[in-house]
Amino acid sequence: MRLGFEYWNAGVESYNTFQEVEYFSRYHKALRPELTILFFHLNDFLLLPSIVRDSEGRALAYAPYSPSRPFSVWWYQNSVIYRLLLFARLAWRMPESRSIVRDSIVKLKSVVEGFHGELLVVVLPIFDRFESWNEGERRAHQDKPCASDF
Repeated sequence: MRLGFEYWNAGVESYNTFQEVEYFSRYHKALRPELTILFFHLNDFLLLPSIVRDSEGRALAYAPYSPSRPFSVWWYQNSVIYRLLLFARLAWRMPESRSIVRDSIVKLKSVVEGFHGELLVVVLPIFDRFESWNEGERRAHQDKPCASDF
């Protein structure tokens, strides 16, 4: 039975909202979907750096609004302190994550509306009792995106 529609999953596991919007804008907007759905989990406020290789094969640590930094793969694999220092070096330069998320969703909305599509943002809950939430989860819940933000 054919339902008369098709869908594409353009999500990338472990990407935050900034990375998802950049990925969509670069690779998927040419599909001009009628409906784009962004699933947002409260942990998407975390803007953890990604580890990538450049065209010369060097390992780089990349985070939104931060310059990419080369790093030692050996030290990264063998030292927790090195990893923490590397991520802290990137993270201290980042603006507040809420503004990055808001700006990213606004950009995605603009891209989607540019080809007359519709954007739907689904905010997923934390599937645990409220009493079990840590301070970061409570803050993320308080700061969750809502329609009035866009």
